[in-house]
Amino acid sequence: MITNVSTSATSNQTVSQSTSSQSGVLNSDFETFLKMLTTQAQNQDPLNPLDSTEYASQLASFSSVEQQVMTNDLLTALNAQFQSSGLGQLVDWVDSEVLQSGSAYFDGRPIALQVPSQPNADSATLVISDANGNEVAHRQLSLGDSFYEWDGLGNNSETQSSAFYTFRIDAYASGELINSGQATTYQRVTEARSGSDGEIVLTLLGGAEVNASGVDGIRVTD
Repeated sequence: MITNVSTSATSNQTVSQSTSSQSGVLNSDFETFLKMLTTQAQNQDPLNPLDSTEYASQLASFSSVEQQVMTNDLLTALNAQFQSSGLGQLVDWVDSEVLQSGSAYFDGRPIALQVPSQPNADSATLVISDANGNEVAHRQLSLGDSFYEWDGLGNNSETQSSAFYTFRIDAYASGELINSGQATTYQRVTEARSGSDGEIVLTLLGGAEVNASGVDGIRVTD
Protein backbone atom coordinates (compact mmCIF):
# COMPACT_ATOMS: atom_id res chain seq x y z
CA MET A 1 0.00 0.00 0.00
CA ILE A 2 1.37 3.42 -0.95
CA THR A 3 1.55 5.72 2.05
CA ASN A 4 0.21 9.25 1.80
CA VAL A 5 3.29 11.47 2.00
CA SER A 6 1.37 14.46 3.38
CA THR A 7 0.33 12.37 6.39
CA SER A 8 3.97 11.52 7.07
CA ALA A 9 4.94 15.17 6.78
CA THR A 10 2.26 16.20 9.30
CA SER A 11 3.47 13.52 11.69
CA ASN A 12 7.07 14.75 11.32
CA GLN A 13 5.98 18.32 12.10
CA THR A 14 4.17 17.17 15.25
CA VAL A 15 7.17 15.14 16.42
CA SER A 16 9.51 18.06 15.72
CA GLN A 17 7.37 20.48 17.75
CA SER A 18 7.15 17.99 20.62
CA THR A 19 10.91 17.40 20.61
CA SER A 20 11.66 21.14 20.53
CA SER A 21 9.37 21.64 23.53
CA GLN A 22 11.11 18.85 25.44
CA SER A 23 14.50 20.36 24.64
CA GLY A 24 13.44 23.80 25.92
CA VAL A 25 12.05 22.41 29.17
CA LEU A 26 15.16 20.32 29.72
CA ASN A 27 17.51 23.27 29.24
CA SER A 28 15.49 25.40 31.67
CA ASP A 29 15.41 22.68 34.34
CA PHE A 30 19.11 21.93 33.93
CA GLU A 31 20.10 25.60 34.38
CA THR A 32 17.86 25.86 37.46
CA PHE A 33 19.44 22.74 38.93
CA LEU A 34 22.97 24.08 38.40
CA LYS A 35 22.06 27.38 40.10
CA MET A 36 20.60 25.53 43.11
CA LEU A 37 23.62 23.25 43.32
CA THR A 38 26.02 26.21 43.18
CA THR A 39 24.08 28.13 45.84
CA GLN A 40 23.97 25.15 48.22
CA ALA A 41 27.67 24.47 47.71
CA GLN A 42 28.52 28.09 48.52
CA ASN A 43 26.40 28.12 51.70
CA GLN A 44 27.05 24.65 53.08
CA ASP A 45 28.33 24.11 56.61
CA PRO A 46 32.07 23.28 56.40
CA LEU A 47 31.69 21.02 59.46
CA ASN A 48 28.73 19.19 57.95
CA PRO A 49 29.18 19.23 54.16
CA LEU A 50 26.36 18.20 51.88
CA ASP A 51 26.40 14.69 50.42
CA SER A 52 27.84 15.04 46.91
CA THR A 53 26.79 11.52 45.84
CA GLU A 54 23.16 12.51 45.36
CA TYR A 55 24.08 15.56 43.27
CA ALA A 56 26.44 13.50 41.13
CA SER A 57 23.64 11.02 40.50
CA GLN A 58 21.24 13.80 39.50
CA LEU A 59 23.85 15.34 37.21
CA ALA A 60 24.30 11.98 35.51
CA SER A 61 20.52 11.64 35.06
CA PHE A 62 20.25 15.11 33.55
CA SER A 63 23.15 14.35 31.22
CA SER A 64 21.52 11.11 30.05
CA VAL A 65 18.19 12.81 29.32
CA GLU A 66 19.97 15.66 27.54
CA GLN A 67 21.78 13.21 25.25
CA GLN A 68 18.51 11.41 24.49
CA VAL A 69 16.75 14.64 23.53
CA MET A 70 19.67 15.63 21.30
CA THR A 71 19.48 12.21 19.62
CA ASN A 72 15.74 12.66 19.06
CA ASP A 73 16.39 16.09 17.52
CA LEU A 74 18.89 14.56 15.11
CA LEU A 75 16.60 11.67 14.13
CA THR A 76 13.69 14.07 13.58
CA ALA A 77 15.81 16.25 11.31
CA LEU A 78 17.03 13.25 9.32
CA ASN A 79 13.50 11.87 8.96
CA ALA A 80 12.18 15.23 7.75
CA GLN A 81 14.98 15.40 5.17
CA PHE A 82 14.23 11.80 4.15
CA GLN A 83 10.54 12.54 3.57
CA SER A 84 11.06 15.87 1.80
CA SER A 85 13.44 14.24 -0.70
CA GLY A 86 10.69 11.82 -1.80
CA LEU A 87 12.57 8.75 -0.57
CA GLY A 88 9.78 7.94 1.87
CA GLN A 89 7.41 7.33 -1.03
CA LEU A 90 9.95 5.07 -2.75
CA VAL A 91 10.35 2.92 0.36
CA ASP A 92 6.62 2.15 0.34
CA TRP A 93 7.03 0.28 -2.95
CA VAL A 94 9.72 -2.10 -1.70
CA ASP A 95 8.50 -5.64 -0.84
CA SER A 96 5.07 -4.97 -2.33
CA GLU A 97 3.90 -7.03 -5.31
CA VAL A 98 2.93 -5.35 -8.56
CA LEU A 99 0.76 -6.78 -11.31
CA GLN A 100 2.57 -6.54 -14.63
CA SER A 101 2.64 -8.06 -18.07
CA GLY A 102 5.71 -9.71 -19.51
CA SER A 103 7.91 -12.48 -18.21
CA ALA A 104 8.10 -13.26 -14.49
CA TYR A 105 10.97 -14.59 -12.41
CA PHE A 106 10.54 -17.91 -10.60
CA ASP A 107 12.72 -18.22 -7.47
CA GLY A 108 11.23 -21.38 -5.99
CA ARG A 109 8.10 -19.70 -4.65
CA PRO A 110 4.71 -19.89 -6.43
CA ILE A 111 3.93 -17.20 -8.99
CA ALA A 112 0.46 -15.65 -8.80
CA LEU A 113 -1.29 -14.91 -12.09
CA GLN A 114 -4.43 -12.98 -12.89
CA VAL A 115 -6.78 -14.93 -15.16
CA PRO A 116 -8.89 -12.68 -17.42
CA SER A 117 -12.53 -13.45 -18.02
CA GLN A 118 -13.27 -15.56 -21.11
CA PRO A 119 -17.05 -15.17 -21.62
CA ASN A 120 -17.22 -17.02 -24.96
CA ALA A 121 -14.90 -19.88 -24.03
CA ASP A 122 -15.76 -23.27 -22.61
CA SER A 123 -12.16 -24.11 -21.63
CA ALA A 124 -8.83 -22.37 -21.09
CA THR A 125 -5.25 -23.56 -20.88
CA LEU A 126 -2.23 -21.90 -19.28
CA VAL A 127 0.96 -22.43 -21.26
CA ILE A 128 4.25 -21.72 -19.47
CA SER A 129 7.44 -21.28 -21.49
CA ASP A 130 11.08 -20.62 -20.66
CA ALA A 131 13.17 -17.72 -21.94
CA ASN A 132 13.87 -19.62 -25.18
CA GLY A 133 10.18 -20.12 -25.90
CA ASN A 134 10.18 -23.81 -25.01
CA GLU A 135 7.05 -25.04 -23.24
CA VAL A 136 7.81 -26.32 -19.75
CA ALA A 137 4.28 -26.74 -18.42
CA HIS A 138 0.63 -26.40 -19.30
CA ARG A 139 -2.35 -26.36 -16.95
CA GLN A 140 -6.09 -26.58 -17.44
CA LEU A 141 -7.72 -23.50 -15.92
CA SER A 142 -11.11 -23.12 -14.32
CA LEU A 143 -13.04 -20.38 -16.12
CA GLY A 144 -14.61 -19.26 -12.86
CA ASP A 145 -11.27 -18.44 -11.20
CA SER A 146 -9.73 -14.99 -11.52
CA PHE A 147 -6.36 -16.01 -10.06
CA TYR A 148 -4.03 -18.97 -10.44
CA GLU A 149 -0.75 -19.89 -8.75
CA TRP A 150 1.93 -21.76 -10.63
CA ASP A 151 3.88 -23.93 -8.20
CA GLY A 152 6.93 -24.17 -10.44
CA LEU A 153 6.33 -27.76 -11.52
CA GLY A 154 6.86 -28.66 -15.17
CA ASN A 155 5.14 -31.25 -17.33
CA ASN A 156 7.58 -33.80 -15.91
CA SER A 157 6.39 -32.94 -12.36
CA GLU A 158 9.85 -31.61 -11.52
CA THR A 159 10.46 -28.15 -10.08
CA GLN A 160 11.83 -25.82 -12.71
CA SER A 161 15.05 -23.88 -12.23
CA SER A 162 15.11 -20.26 -11.10
CA ALA A 163 14.69 -18.20 -14.25
CA PHE A 164 12.30 -16.00 -16.22
CA TYR A 165 9.15 -17.60 -17.65
CA THR A 166 6.29 -16.37 -19.80
CA PHE A 167 2.64 -17.25 -19.23
CA ARG A 168 0.10 -17.49 -22.05
CA ILE A 169 -3.60 -18.22 -21.73
CA ASP A 170 -5.32 -19.97 -24.64
CA ALA A 171 -9.13 -19.90 -24.63
CA TYR A 172 -11.18 -22.46 -26.58
CA ALA A 173 -14.79 -22.84 -27.66
CA SER A 174 -15.89 -26.27 -28.92
CA GLY A 175 -12.25 -27.22 -29.37
CA GLU A 176 -11.40 -24.14 -31.45
CA LEU A 177 -8.88 -21.55 -30.27
CA ILE A 178 -10.76 -18.25 -29.98
CA ASN A 179 -8.35 -16.14 -27.95
CA SER A 180 -4.71 -16.21 -26.90
CA GLY A 181 -2.92 -13.66 -24.78
CA GLN A 182 -0.19 -13.18 -22.22
CA ALA A 183 -1.21 -13.44 -18.58
CA THR A 184 -0.30 -10.77 -16.03
CA THR A 185 1.66 -11.85 -12.98
CA TYR A 186 2.42 -10.49 -9.52
CA GLN A 187 6.11 -9.81 -8.98
CA ARG A 188 7.84 -8.60 -5.82
CA VAL A 189 9.52 -5.18 -5.87
CA THR A 190 13.11 -5.31 -4.60
CA GLU A 191 14.10 -1.69 -5.30
CA ALA A 192 12.50 1.63 -6.20
CA ARG A 193 14.22 4.75 -7.52
CA SER A 194 13.46 8.01 -9.28
CA GLY A 195 14.28 8.04 -12.97
CA SER A 196 15.82 10.96 -14.84
CA ASP A 197 12.36 12.06 -16.01
CA GLY A 198 10.89 11.91 -12.50
CA GLU A 199 9.16 8.59 -13.15
CA ILE A 200 9.42 5.97 -10.39
CA VAL A 201 11.36 2.95 -11.68
CA LEU A 202 10.73 -0.38 -9.96
CA THR A 203 13.23 -3.23 -9.94
CA LEU A 204 11.45 -6.57 -9.72
CA LEU A 205 12.56 -9.96 -8.51
CA GLY A 206 15.18 -11.22 -10.95
CA GLY A 207 16.33 -7.73 -11.95
CA ALA A 208 13.68 -6.70 -14.50
CA GLU A 209 12.66 -3.03 -14.38
CA VAL A 210 9.26 -1.42 -15.01
CA ASN A 211 7.88 2.08 -14.60
CA ALA A 212 5.44 2.47 -11.73
CA SER A 213 2.92 4.04 -14.10
CA GLY A 214 2.98 0.87 -16.20
CA VAL A 215 1.83 -1.59 -13.54
CA ASP A 216 -1.78 -2.78 -13.49
CA GLY A 217 -2.13 -3.31 -9.75
CA ILE A 218 -0.34 -3.51 -6.43
CA ARG A 219 -0.76 -5.60 -3.30
CA VAL A 220 1.01 -6.11 0.02
CA THR A 221 1.55 -9.66 1.25
CA ASP A 222 2.61 -10.95 4.66
